[in-house]
Amino acid sequence: GHGDAASMAKGPTVRIYNWQGTWHGISLLSDTIRVTNLKQPIVEGSFAAVFPIEKLRFLSDGTGIIPDKGKVRLRVHVRAATPANGATMDMPVINGSISLDQYAITYLPRHLNLSGKNATIAIRNNDLVVQQADMDAGGTRFNLRGQIPGFLSYLFSAPHALRSTWFVESPSINIESVMPLVAAKKDVGLPDTARVVPIARQLGKFLSTCAMQISLSSPEVYYKMFRATMVHGNVVLSGAGITASNLTFMHSGGSFLINGQLAPAGDVSNYRMSVDARLVDIRRFFSAFNDFGQDAITHQQLEGALSASIQVHGGLDAMGALIPHSITGTAKYDIDNGRLIHFDPILTLGKKIFRRRNLDTVSFRHLAGTLSIQKKVISFPVTFVESSALNIQMDGQYVIGGWGTDIK
Repeated sequence: GHGDAASMAKGPTVRIYNWQGTWHGISLLSDTIRVTNLKQPIVEGSFAAVFPIEKLRFLSDGTGIIPDKGKVRLRVHVRAATPANGATMDMPVINGSISLDQYAITYLPRHLNLSGKNATIAIRNNDLVVQQADMDAGGTRFNLRGQIPGFLSYLFSAPHALRSTWFVESPSINIESVMPLVAAKKDVGLPDTARVVPIARQLGKFLSTCAMQISLSSPEVYYKMFRATMVHGNVVLSGAGITASNLTFMHSGGSFLINGQLAPAGDVSNYRMSVDARLVDIRRFFSAFNDFGQDAITHQQLEGALSASIQVHGGLDAMGALIPHSITGTAKYDIDNGRLIHFDPILTLGKKIFRRRNLDTVSFRHLAGTLSIQKKVISFPVTFVESSALNIQMDGQYVIGGWGTDIK
């Protein structure tokens, strides 16, 4: 070989031209591979490949990811050095790009089907950077950007230490289409990872332990009768479940700020959340959430502008619906220009001691108080109500179903 003085000092250089080879059945080409410093060899080369994504199915056994269709374009530069003892090669440094065209992928542990027209991925000194990916999940379109620092450096040595950051935008998100993300992972009977190829085994470890930090933005998010607009916030997906922080949106004419956690566990997902609501149309709010799984007071009986601070926990079923009578927590509420319509406890009171008054509809300019919710039992301390029909002071507990109700 020939070179400058610095290169000659390290010894001769070996060049290999027009190299062809295969990796797990994928054909690789390199115009030049260079080996320098033969006592402690440094190997450098640029490699290119174009192949159908199905060629990556050797990864499936360790990860549950099934590449269904698409084309992969790969071009990377690899630099690898052998340490002084010559025993094992140091982790290569890789730079380059990967693109996917017209792809479709199935993630079996969550029965999630993903597809897209194209995705562009850069590798920068072993960092993995998703520069752009359009993606469809159950009919909801996403635009995805993100990065996993040190991905190739730590995939084999410490996959559990890897963290990823993502920016997700969507013109409209249907929560039902992404429900597999909030459900518990399914046991898909993956084989013993000791028998799969090393990269598949390590990718499986990464997927089972990684935490994804997501900045979410969408003009619209909807779920059955619920529809929110101007949605922004931060979400973390991890093995423990989903954590939402500073999630803001508009709904029922008012604004919301939510922080909470959702922990999938079989057929039931346990949630814990705090909600700050401001000037919300109370009827639309209760209706959108199916009256929060209770029938003590429903959206048909309520009118007014609600502001509230709520801390609750409870359960969701496998379809994402609130489990009836599972809510426990407290709610501080403030209602302006409210109306209470056909409310049974008030009607019962009217039949007994206010027979000449019409208590079918009771209106009030302002009502504030605190509720404590313990599954079927709704308790409230002394509350003053100044209404169109009567002024009362009340306290006690209301039991859904009636038995045990004690209101003074």
